[in-house]
Amino acid sequence: MSLEVSMSRTTDGSGGRVGSRVPGVASLSVVPEVRLLRPCETVLEKMIEGFVECQQARALQPDTIAGRVRTVRQLQAFADAFPWEWNASVFDRWSAAVAAAVAHSTLGQKQLQLSAFLSYLVNPAYGWALVCREMFGAFPAMVLAELNSVRHSQGYVGRPSRNRPLTRPEVRAFFGQMDPEITRLCAAGHKGALTAARDLAMFTTMYGWGLRRREAARLEIHDWPAAGQAGGVRGLCGAGGAVGQSPAGAAAAPADGDLRVALGGSDRAVLRRAHPAAVLP
Repeated sequence: MSLEVSMSRTTDGSGGRVGSRVPGVASLSVVPEVRLLRPCETVLEKMIEGFVECQQARALQPDTIAGRVRTVRQLQAFADAFPWEWNASVFDRWSAAVAAAVAHSTLGQKQLQLSAFLSYLVNPAYGWALVCREMFGAFPAMVLAELNSVRHSQGYVGRPSRNRPLTRPEVRAFFGQMDPEITRLCAAGHKGALTAARDLAMFTTMYGWGLRRREAARLEIHDWPAAGQAGGVRGLCGAGGAVGQSPAGAAAAPADGDLRVALGGSDRAVLRRAHPAAVLP
């Protein structure tokens, strides 16, 4: 019979469950007094399971959680060591290897993912430091610091030769090219005219309100204020699953009523009235 302990709970003197109200707490997964068949591997898996529960308690998206777990496993495989054995030197060597293969922004994202995992491990509320000290004689530490992590000191961190924001002349050229293209397709009786009109409405909306790709893809009719009401796009799902609202100024985006028609129809005149002030600063 396996000696691995799964979802065990310790109790206090009164018989109550310790940490039973905290998702991901160590006492829900491992009892230090019980011998494990493969202690290092078992404790690591329980750490990851607890970390996933903690992230789920924050209502983070599954893709966000999976990315963080994947980065943790990458560092563990690279270092051939477990989290309670990680130190600044291990982290520096891993960061240097990753930096040689990925973009600057990607390295910063991976470091933030590891920071979230280590913050969970060193938090006294979850008890992993005590478990590791009793079982292995060592405990996890926050090996990331300002001196050995990417600094986000400016808004744009992309590579100018690969991806960069459009300049205003380029924005004018982009939107200015779309309207003649719709005219040409309509004159030719091409079935792509409606698709082009839809794309123009989508790009106009994204530019006017500054939407991310995921936010634009999740827009619904009820996200728009009723005709005649002022306001912005409601109910957008932002980074990490947070729900918010993107405000829209009077001169920053097309009129709501016109945009409703533009999103559902192919009238070029409506589209023309909807976007010029928004896309031609």
